[in-house]
Amino acid sequence: MVNKYDSFIFDLDGTICNTLKDIASSVNYSLKYHHYKTYKVNDMKPFLGHGSKRLIEDALDKKLENYDSVFKVYMDKYKSDPVRYTKAYPIVTKFLTKAKEKGIKLFVFTNKPQVLASLVISKCFKENLFLEVIGVKDSTTKVKPDVEEFKLLTKKYNIDYTSSAYFGDSDVDLITAKNLNVRETYITTWGYQDYLYLKEYEIQPTKYLFKYKELLDIIK
Repeated sequence: MVNKYDSFIFDLDGTICNTLKDIASSVNYSLKYHHYKTYKVNDMKPFLGHGSKRLIEDALDKKLENYDSVFKVYMDKYKSDPVRYTKAYPIVTKFLTKAKEKGIKLFVFTNKPQVLASLVISKCFKENLFLEVIGVKDSTTKVKPDVEEFKLLTKKYNIDYTSSAYFGDSDVDLITAKNLNVRETYITTWGYQDYLYLKEYEIQPTKYLFKYKELLDIIK
């Protein structure tokens, strides 16, 4: 029997892992260190999804005179303890394991810095479930929704995008999925972008996921 899907491509933050508290605490640590105002955890949600550079710019409210130092302290703090609070969302590990057993190729495509993405994935998922974890390598790397870096780094896997699905939690992910030209797009409502905003967005997914168990229905 031929698999329904060739590949699954996943955003990380807010899609397969709840990373918000660790991100927020690391940002706030750096802001406090530099004598800037800090934020409540949930108030930082609008800053997420566009990569760490944009995250710090937004946290500084575009007052960027100390940007380099704030960014460095944030990164050092986050790398020192990346999963104090971070966990995979319920059922995600079971879903990934079953998908892999069915021969579906699994990838992570995130705007998180590469070093942090790799750390989070290795600590949240003990098994080697993903063929590639692709994050932002340096300041020259184009971030999502640009997809050229992902296509280049996964070329050897011969992904059939017309038989693949993309999983995300934001408008950036909706655009990314469109740019990849995948057959199906799934958006998690347990992520960091407001569903009321997303449902009015110009691009819509194949389906919104409201319950974790809906993941398993996709591969039944």
